[in-house]
Amino acid sequence: MQRLVLHDGIEIAGSMAFSTLLALFPFLIFLIAFAAFFHVEGEARSAVQLVFGALPQQIAQAISRPFGEALSIRSPQLLTLGAVVALWSASNGVESLRTGLNRAYDAEEERNIVRRRLESLLVIASVVALAVFLGYLTIVSTVVMTNLPDYAQEAAGTLANNILTRYLAAGAALFVALCLAHLWLPGGRRRLYDVIPGVLVTTLLWLGLAAGFTAYLANFASYDAVYGGLGGIAAAMVFFYFTAILILFGAELNRALRQHFAARSVTPYLGDDG
Repeated sequence: MQRLVLHDGIEIAGSMAFSTLLALFPFLIFLIAFAAFFHVEGEARSAVQLVFGALPQQIAQAISRPFGEALSIRSPQLLTLGAVVALWSASNGVESLRTGLNRAYDAEEERNIVRRRLESLLVIASVVALAVFLGYLTIVSTVVMTNLPDYAQEAAGTLANNILTRYLAAGAALFVALCLAHLWLPGGRRRLYDVIPGVLVTTLLWLGLAAGFTAYLANFASYDAVYGGLGGIAAAMVFFYFTAILILFGAELNRALRQHFAARSVTPYLGDDG
């Protein structure tokens, strides 16, 4: 926590949350444009619903409502033409995450801006392709379930709609995504076992944050009373802000552990007689 504060992680997390919110809608629009081009728009929508299912209800509604309105007034052709702008805007969120991780790992960035931006675009394209694939698996699983006996369909439906299942699915996706982000985005080189401790802590804390923030919004928060129609967006900003802090905390933890074990592996030279 001390390292997080000294490296301005609290302030950088605010920038990451702001960039994430600005990049979210262009990313979703590009996702649908990509899906419409390959005629798999239904799979993309299923993937979006799956991801939103793990978010607090008020935040999910605040994000999905304007997203649905944006899609209702855009044709697939217009979405395809605007996909380049949407893709570029969405990549800004990746660059914000890269900046935060570089600061946490104290990594020197040697890649030029063109290479970094191309990597960010590749990250967005990979996530979009993965989202379409997950949506496709969701539809396939639904088709498979229809061929099961009634009792098996009921059990599978109960499991799929269980909030614990949604949290586990979201936690697994977050864990994999953060492992790739810690390995790929910051400068320098790290091995998988160097990043797993911080990523695991971030994932577990995020699951607690999602559950706690959901309860807080349901019982105590009054964002709608304070911010009116922007209450859901304000709640999303706060949620993204704490999420960014947890991500940076995991990176700081990885760096501290790496330095700790490196220091323990160094033994002082005592001379030939020692």
